Amino acid sequence: MKKDLKSITQVLSVGFSNVLLTFFQAILLTRLLTIEDRGHVQLFIVSTTIFSSFFISGAGNTIAYCVRDGKKKGYVAILATLSLFLLIGLVVKFLLSNQTYQLLFFITQVVMLCVMQLTIELLKIQGSLKYYKLFSFLSPFFFFVITTIVFMTHKLVSSDYAILMVILSNTLSSIMGVYF
Repeated sequence: MKKDLKSITQVLSVGFSNVLLTFFQAILLTRLLTIEDRGHVQLFIVSTTIFSSFFISGAGNTIAYCVRDGKKKGYVAILATLSLFLLIGLVVKFLLSNQTYQLLFFITQVVMLCVMQLTIELLKIQGSLKYYKLFSFLSPFFFFVITTIVFMTHKLVSSDYAILMVILSNTLSSIMGVYF
């Protein structure tokens, strides 16, 4: 009972730290962007999050259990199906988009978010939550550090620059997730 309570307390403290880091990072990012750019960045973040959540939602846990139970065929089949849906969605997005660099940003962000979500699901089902807590803390920490550095060196940034900051932090988190 004490061990479970300690694990729950540790996970909640990591969650609270994430909220604080995200809050301070959002304040810094808001100060770096004009009002018009804030809306553009918010739309980008929300749309990529929704798209990646649609791609992974519910399946992440299934994939994690397939990997843990050694059912590689089930994992590969689910991942192939989800990849097909992702590819179809990205083709539709490409057909509706007229700016290719923004499409590349979108695709990169969605893929990085999917890798991060799968990593979180895989780390959650491990016996020890050590790597889950570390990954859950470091992901927003990367974005906070990047935003702080940019805040100290720039007065204003464009929305494309802010989107690149988001993609950079998620790429670092995804690389760390693949390592775990």
